[in-house]
Amino acid sequence: MNGSKACVDASFTLKLVVRETGSDQVEKQWAEWAQQRAEIIAPELVWYELTSTLAKRRRRGHLTEREGRDALDALLSLDITTVGGSDLHRRAYELAGELGHSVAYDATYASVAEQAQCPLWTADGGIATACRQIGLEAHLIS
Repeated sequence: MNGSKACVDASFTLKLVVRETGSDQVEKQWAEWAQQRAEIIAPELVWYELTSTLAKRRRRGHLTEREGRDALDALLSLDITTVGGSDLHRRAYELAGELGHSVAYDATYASVAEQAQCPLWTADGGIATACRQIGLEAHLIS
């Protein structure tokens, strides 16, 4: 199944390095993609969200300084192709309006999946719902 693509968001990707509900499912899916040589894509936003989430968890005492740094290093070593550009942002802005969202974060992931014509994988019900509302395939890991 070479040539396949999957769009991932931060909530999905984080489960690869921080053990929580759904981590086993994410690891299994990631291994399947590796075997298929699938291209994993995400908006550039994913790195900011992942870094911010790790910093927040460290500040709240859910991760030690070392655990947070190791998790970030592991995330940064993942083979994720990031997507950006003005067309992506314009579409995310449109989608945010269509979906009635006051922010465009979720719509940015939906825009990437739409542009690449691939499913989005998430652990965020809001993003999954947003994708489905515009006719995109979304897989919710919980």
